[in-house]
Amino acid sequence: MGDLEEPVKRKLVIFGLDFSKDPCARNSLIYGISSGLVAGIVYNIFWRKNPFNLAMVGFGVALFGSYLPCKYIQYKNEKFKKDLEPFVSLKVKKIR
Repeated sequence: MGDLEEPVKRKLVIFGLDFSKDPCARNSLIYGISSGLVAGIVYNIFWRKNPFNLAMVGFGVALFGSYLPCKYIQYKNEKFKKDLEPFVSLKVKKIR
């Protein structure tokens, strides 16, 4: 009981991208899979045809349509923080 072990953190690395640390990659993958699944099921129910092509297109559009804007916003936020950093440290030095 005295020895409490730290929980093992799982990592999912695909093509060098750690999905457990990148919220944009994780969310866009979830959006892509779910939209491809829904598009394929709806297409199959209404037209009774093979939905594979439509499901893959839906997956790709949702994946990149959510990943690229998320990464752009993340880049802009990091750049803003980096640009603001000298002013924040200047103010902290003045207070002390």
